[in-house]
Formats: sequence, C-alpha cells, structure tokens
Amino acid sequence: MRRITLLLVLALMAVLPPSAQAAGRLRLVDMVPLLPLADGDHPDIDDLMARHWHDFYRAAGPDGFGPADLRVGRIDLNDDGDDELVLMVDAPRWRSDDGQPFVIATWRSHAWLPVGWGWADDDGIFVTDQVNGGWRTLEAGNYIMPWTKDGYQRIRKP
Repeated sequence: MRRITLLLVLALMAVLPPSAQAAGRLRLVDMVPLLPLADGDHPDIDDLMARHWHDFYRAAGPDGFGPADLRVGRIDLNDDGDDELVLMVDAPRWRSDDGQPFVIATWRSHAWLPVGWGWADDDGIFVTDQVNGGWRTLEAGNYIMPWTKDGYQRIRKP
C-alpha cells in the first residue's frame, strides 16, 4: 500500500507544469517506510526511547507506550552511506491532528543521536530532492522539515 501511495504521489508530481515545480515545490524522491519493530531485544532503540521519551516509554498509565507501539524506518538522509533512524510512536493516545510523533536520529558514538522530531501519518514521511548542509529535506504531513545548523526544523505548510 505504501508503494502504491508513493507511486501515485510521484505520478502526480510528474504532471505538474514546470512553472509549478519551479515555484518552490519540493520533488519527492523517496518515502520513509515505517514498519512495526521486529520481535526481540533492541537495546539501541530502548536507549533512544528512554532518553527522548523517558517519562512515557515502558511506563504505566494512559500515556505510556512500549516497543509494540513503535514503527521504525531506516533511510540515508545525508548520503554518507549509513542509514538514519526514523521512529514513530503509534499509540492511540499519541495521535493528534498533525498525526503521530516521530524522532529522526543518526548513529554517533555507539548510540542514536536525535536530530529532529515532528508529526506525520505513518505513510506520510517523504524525502525530497532539496539538500541543506548535506541533509535531505523531509516532507511530513503538515510540515516541511529542512536541515539547519540545529538539526531538522519543522515549518508548517501554508
């Protein structure tokens, strides 16, 4: 289903007149596939989640969530040959009008380092052709997410 959605979006982008594409529209080049976390131990994921969402990850209560509530994707966003991690919380209490929260992380010094976060639907995070500082801009639901000196920044679409 994700591939069909991507193909439809890319086909629609291809029929846009050149003037519309040149007027600041980003060209989508890939979709970040987000799948349930595989069974088994994931100490690297546990470490990231405990640091980034420490009050909620593996916590009891209505806002708590665990590994079964995660969707994970890997894609190289800075063309260094190593995939970055995109990790989304897919739990009903975490849904908002903008989608579900996700974090983007890169592997540094034997751990995942968060470099941005946002909201999107599970089939709604796309990599674009725009590059800033060596990192690809993302389109995530209601947001465009370009790379800045401080990591990924969320800019609400008009």
